[in-house]
Amino acid sequence: MNETFARITLELPVHQTLALAQFARRVGWREIRMNSVDLEQAHEVRAAIEVLRKALAEEGFLAR
Repeated sequence: MNETFARITLELPVHQTLALAQFARRVGWREIRMNSVDLEQAHEVRAAIEVLRKALAEEGFLAR
């Protein structure tokens, strides 16, 4: 199966970037599941948030 990828580029003020990094670290399965249409989507969202966390960390935005 070939997977298609999307590259997303955005600019945020540093304070919003730090807040996003903290949110990505703190959001839990319960919140993800409650806001997803089904279990499959919840797993996809959780995986996407993990990619976001790693990208933020690589740029020096480590969540506290």
